[in-house]
Amino acid sequence: MRRALLPLLVALALPVWAAGDPLLQASTEKSDTGEYRLSWSADGAEVVLEEATAEDFADARTIFQGTDEAAVVSGRFDGVYRYRLRLGDGPWSAPVAVVVEHHSAAETFTFLGLGALVFLATGVLVVAGHRQHRREMRGAQG
Repeated sequence: MRRALLPLLVALALPVWAAGDPLLQASTEKSDTGEYRLSWSADGAEVVLEEATAEDFADARTIFQGTDEAAVVSGRFDGVYRYRLRLGDGPWSAPVAVVVEHHSAAETFTFLGLGALVFLATGVLVVAGHRQHRREMRGAQG
């Protein structure tokens, strides 16, 4: 019984040992929206994903624990966010950093103003085209 159990235990443990450090990847290095995707390959193993703002992960907090192989992060304010991943009780992955830098208020209001201008110009053209069409229709009838 013991001899039959040992190869089974080795076969189950081998993928975890062979996996080594997990590879964590971010969809971008810089985000201007505060939203991005983190992904990894875990082959169904339980992982722990931590987020920190300190380089030494002193303020780390777990943002995901489970068997998925990706997580979407959103709602982050300006700053540098660091992530690391661990499969089971294994070692931590190399850290991945994402810089969040939202558009400035001046840029936001510039785009908003341009959008309003385009909206108003479109409305003026639609109304002018409609009036011209009505005049042409009256002229064709009379």
